[in-house]
Amino acid sequence: MIATEKNDRFQAALTRLLQTHVVEAERYQIRTALMWLAVALRPVRAAELWMAIVIEGNMNVEFVESYVDETRTVDDAEAMALIKGLVGDLITFRADNAGRYFASLTDPDLPAYMTALDFDGDMGLFSFNPKDSHMIAACICFMVCTSSVMRTSHVHNNSTASSLVAYAWAHWSEHLSLSEYQLSNEHMATMMDSMVFCISTDILAFLLTLNDFITGPVTFPASDDYMQSVALVGKAQLALEQPIKTLSKYVQNYGCSRVLQSARSLYEASRGDRQSSEHERRPLHAVSSSTVSKTSSLLVDDLIRKSSTYFGQAEWDLVNDYARIARNIREVCVVFSQPPIYEELSKEFENWSPIDTLVSMANFAEGIASYPYWNELPRGTTTTDAFDITNPQDPNYQVAQLIRSRLRKADTLSESKEQKSDKHLEMPPTPADQKPSQFTKMRWHAAMAVERFKNTKAKITHGSTFTLNDLRTLSQRTTSFASIPAGASGGDPFQHVSPLIPNALRRFYRKRLSPVVNWLNGSGMMGSLDSFGGGAFTAGMANLWPNTKIGVLSDGYGVAVVHFLLAVLLNHLRRMFVPWLGTYMFYHPLEDLRLALSNPDVYLNQALSVSYTWILAHQAQKYLVDLFGSCMIGFIAVNCGRWPDATVEPLRRADPRKALWLDRAMHAVKVGYLLYCFMNASYILDRISSTVAFLIAAGKLLFGGDAEHIALGRLLRRHLFVLPTLGYQVYSYATSCVWPLAWGSVVCAVVGQPGLLFVVLLVSGTVYALLRYRAKFYIALELSGMFVVAGLLLVAGLLLAVEFVDDPLGLKAGTSRARRVGSAAKGLMPIGGNTRANVLRGQKADPIMMPSSWTAEKEVSGPVGEQQQQQPIGVVGGGGAPVEEVGVQARVEEVQDAQEGMGHAKKD
Repeated sequence: MIATEKNDRFQAALTRLLQTHVVEAERYQIRTALMWLAVALRPVRAAELWMAIVIEGNMNVEFVESYVDETRTVDDAEAMALIKGLVGDLITFRADNAGRYFASLTDPDLPAYMTALDFDGDMGLFSFNPKDSHMIAACICFMVCTSSVMRTSHVHNNSTASSLVAYAWAHWSEHLSLSEYQLSNEHMATMMDSMVFCISTDILAFLLTLNDFITGPVTFPASDDYMQSVALVGKAQLALEQPIKTLSKYVQNYGCSRVLQSARSLYEASRGDRQSSEHERRPLHAVSSSTVSKTSSLLVDDLIRKSSTYFGQAEWDLVNDYARIARNIREVCVVFSQPPIYEELSKEFENWSPIDTLVSMANFAEGIASYPYWNELPRGTTTTDAFDITNPQDPNYQVAQLIRSRLRKADTLSESKEQKSDKHLEMPPTPADQKPSQFTKMRWHAAMAVERFKNTKAKITHGSTFTLNDLRTLSQRTTSFASIPAGASGGDPFQHVSPLIPNALRRFYRKRLSPVVNWLNGSGMMGSLDSFGGGAFTAGMANLWPNTKIGVLSDGYGVAVVHFLLAVLLNHLRRMFVPWLGTYMFYHPLEDLRLALSNPDVYLNQALSVSYTWILAHQAQKYLVDLFGSCMIGFIAVNCGRWPDATVEPLRRADPRKALWLDRAMHAVKVGYLLYCFMNASYILDRISSTVAFLIAAGKLLFGGDAEHIALGRLLRRHLFVLPTLGYQVYSYATSCVWPLAWGSVVCAVVGQPGLLFVVLLVSGTVYALLRYRAKFYIALELSGMFVVAGLLLVAGLLLAVEFVDDPLGLKAGTSRARRVGSAAKGLMPIGGNTRANVLRGQKADPIMMPSSWTAEKEVSGPVGEQQQQQPIGVVGGGGAPVEEVGVQARVEEVQDAQEGMGHAKKD
C-alpha cells in the first residue's frame, strides 16, 4: 500500500514536470540532476549540482574550461533557486553551519522507481538505471578533469575539497568502474582518448613550468644552508626529468583506449593461469620496496608485476609508463613541498597551490595504469592515498604530514583534528652536515670541504639572499681551463695576492690594461680559442662538448676515475704497438725539435722527403679515428651518457642480462671516448711540435749565412712538389692553433684565468728541459713511456679536480641536462600545448590541437574520418556532431546498443 502511494506520488510529480517543461533540453537537465544525485559518491552542494547540469548539456572543452573558472561559477543560493525551478520538490536542500546548501533526493526510493518502470512516450525521457547514471557522471567528470588541470589548485572559494573540480578528479574512475562500461565501446573510448590526451599535455606543461622554475635563477634567503639548497635543487631537477621524458612520448600519440582495453582483456583472460599459479590469494595492498618509497607506491604494484608476462609490448609500455608517471610525480611532490623550494615556488603565482595540482596529477596517472585491474580493485578504487601515513615511526611520516599540510582544506569545520594539527606543520631545516640521499657519503663530505675551502658560506652571509643557477655563471666557455662567464669583463688577476701587489701596478692595470682586456674579451679571439678547445676533443663538434662532459661524469667521479685509468692504459699500449694511430704524420716531437735546433737542413730534408702516399695514408687514418670519436661522442652526448629509455626498457623486460650488457657497452663507449681524447692530445702535441720545428728550421736557414741559404735553395728545388702541401699545413695550424693557444692563454691570464697559461708554460717548460738536459738524463728518456702515463694520470686528475671544485654537487651539469630535457619536450608539444601554463598566471591559453595521425588509425566515416589536419579538442568525440545536439538519451542508447553484444556475453 505504501509502495503504491509512493509510486503514484512519483508519477504525479513527473507528470507535472512534463507539463511545466515542454522544451526537451530542460527535460534532459531534470534527468541529469536526478541521475547525478542517485549515484553521487559524497554529499553534493547546490552549486556543484548546477555546474554538473550545465556541463552535461554543453560538453565542449572550451566552454567547460571557462565555466569551471572562478568568474563563471554561481553560489549555492542562486544554484538552489535554479534547481528548484527546474526539478520542483523531487530534490530537497539542507544547510550546514557554514551556510552551504547540500542537495539530495527527497525520497531515496526514486532511483529504484525509475529503474523498475518502463515508461512510454515522453515519460520515458526520465527513465534511468544506476549503470547509466554512473556513466553520465563519469562523462561529466571526464569533461571537468579535461578542462581543469591547471585549476585544481585555485578553484572557487579556494576550496578544492568542496568543488566539482575536486569531485571529478577524485571520483572519475570510480564512476566509470561502477558503470561497468568498458573502453571497447566507441563512445567511451573517444571520451577517454580526449581526456588522456588533454590531461597528459597539461601535466607535461605544468611539469615544464616547474622545470623552468628550478633551472632558472632561484633566490633563497641567506638563512638557508647553501649546500643543502644546492642538493635540493639538484634533486628536484632529477625528479622532473623522468616524468617529462615519459609524457613527451604520449603527447605525440592520440588514442590510448584501444591499448588499455587490450590490456584489460589480456589480464582477464589470464585469470585461470593466475589462479592455478597461486595457491592462496594474498590481500591487495600498496607495496614498498627498497627502491620505491612508501609515498611513491601504488595500489596495483603487485598486479602490475604479475601481469608483465601476460601483456604485449604495447600494453606493458602503456600501463608501466603511467604507473611510473604516478610514482615520479609523487616524488616531485615530495621534493617541491620541502623548504626552501616551496616558499619560493609559492611566490611565482598568486593563489596557486602546486602541491594540490601534483597530487591530482599523480592520482590521475595511477587511475589510467589501474584500468586493466578494475575488476580486482575494491569498489572501483584506483588510487592510493600515498601520503596518509599515521604511524610516527614510519620513515615517511614527517614528509607525508608536511605534504598534507600543504594541501588546501575545504573548511575548518569539516577538518579532522589531525588535519588541524597539520596546518602549521613545517619541515625542520635540514642540518648542514646531513647527507642528501642522492649523494654518497664520501662525495658529500668532499663537497663540503671544497665549499669550506672556497669560503662560500662566508660570502653568502654578507647578503640577505643567494642565487643558484645564475645565468652568468652557467654560460661557461667550453675550454676546460678557461671558465670565463660569457659577456663578463673578467676578474681581478691580483685578487688572491692583493697584499703583494704594489698600488702603482694595480692602478696601471686598472687604467691602461683593463680597457684592452675588455676589448679582447669581446673580440673574436676568445671565440677562436673556444672553437679550438671545444672542438679538439669533440671531433670539431664544439657544441657537443658540454653534453659530452656531462655524460662522462654521469656515473659519478668514482666510475670516471676507473674510466680514465683504463683509457690511460689503452693509450700506453697504443703508443707501444701502433704509435702512428690517431697522430700526426710526424709523431716524434722531441726528436723533430732537437734536429730542427741542431741540424735544420737535415730536419727539413727528412721532413720534406715524405711521399703523398704517406700523407694521404695518415690523413685517412686520422679521418677514421675522428669518425670513431664522433660515434663515441654521439652515443654519449645524445642522452648524457645513458642509453635512451626506448632502447633499454624493452631489453630489460625481455632479458635483463642484455640490458646489463648495454650498460657495459656504454662504459666501453666512455673509455673509448677518453682514449680518443688522449690520442687527440698526442696529435695536438705532435703537430704543434712539428709546426714549431718547421718554423725554427726554416728561420735558421733563411736568416743564416751563405751556407744556410745554399742549403735552403737546394732543399726547395729538390722537394718542390711536396712543399706546397706541407707549407699549407704549417700555415693553417700556426694560425688556427698555435697562435690562438699562445695568445689566448695570455689573455685568459690577464683577465683572471691563468689555468690555460699555466698548462702551456708547463708543457713548454717540460719539452725545453728534455731538450736541454737530454744528454744528462738520457736514462730517464728510456723510461719516457712511464712518464707519459704518469703525466696523463696527472692531467686526468687535474681535469676531474677542476670540474669537482667548480661544481662539487653537479648542479651546473644537472641544470644543463634539465634544460635540454625541457627544451626537447617543448618541441614535442602539440599545437597549443606550450600556452597551457598561462592559466596559472591568469592569462588565456590556446586550445590543444589533436595530432592528425590519430584519425588515420580510426576506421570511421563521416566528419571524423575525413579530417586529416590538427583540430581543436573542442567537442568530445573528436570533431563530429557536438554532444549537446545529440542529447543524453541518444548517448545512453548508443552506449547500451554497443554494449549489449559483448556485455552480457562477458557476464555469462
